Amino acid sequence: MKRRGFTLIELLVVIAIIAILAAILFPVFAKAREKARQSSCSSNLKQIGIAWSSYTQDYDETVSPFTDSGSSGGYTFNWMETLQPYVKSIQVMKCPSNAQKACSYTYNAEMARTNPNNGTPRTLAGISLTTAAPIFIDALGTTGNFNQACYFFVDRPGINSSGRSLKTSVMGTNNVNNPDDAAKINPNVHTDGANYQFVDGHVKWYKFANNPGNAADTNVYPARIGIDYVGTGLVGTATQLGLWQ
Repeated sequence: MKRRGFTLIELLVVIAIIAILAAILFPVFAKAREKARQSSCSSNLKQIGIAWSSYTQDYDETVSPFTDSGSSGGYTFNWMETLQPYVKSIQVMKCPSNAQKACSYTYNAEMARTNPNNGTPRTLAGISLTTAAPIFIDALGTTGNFNQACYFFVDRPGINSSGRSLKTSVMGTNNVNNPDDAAKINPNVHTDGANYQFVDGHVKWYKFANNPGNAADTNVYPARIGIDYVGTGLVGTATQLGLWQ
């Protein structure tokens, strides 16, 4: 009996179809995997936010401080160690899409002090717009040891000025490369966006749009429109904040 096999043309057609399907499906699978990591990151931030709130309640509604004086001249606190008794996990400090870093998140120092100069540690009642005030955000992250912590600050001549922008720093002595880079918000870590944890407890993903940067100082960049970075209840306009994300 004669048996008929596949011709070379038929095999090539099948291979071509499989290749086309793979080209279509692989990006979908990769996007689905990143969405899962985004959800896991959101869960991490949720846990950190709960720990932050628990600390606040235990200390008469005084939030986890940046320093004992509210300024860089005081004794500086590591927020990761301050909140560790509440989270009881080092892994929760690592974003699944940035897990090679010791810490993948940056803490808003402006939520931790009453003013950028010689303010005292802030109370929860002193934060006006809790739904728009972020406390923890996806960061480029530090590869240093656990004693380091990322902070971002708001550099502003005045609350309503057009010069409001974000500045960053990493606390610790064993900083790697440029320590300021580690505390920068990572704008496109999750499918062209980043997770933000807010004072009221919710976590939201924001899509990256554009960061025009600053030619004079690469560690200074505009804040995002519609977010109250300093806890005063003023979210800023496009004129005041420029465009970021």
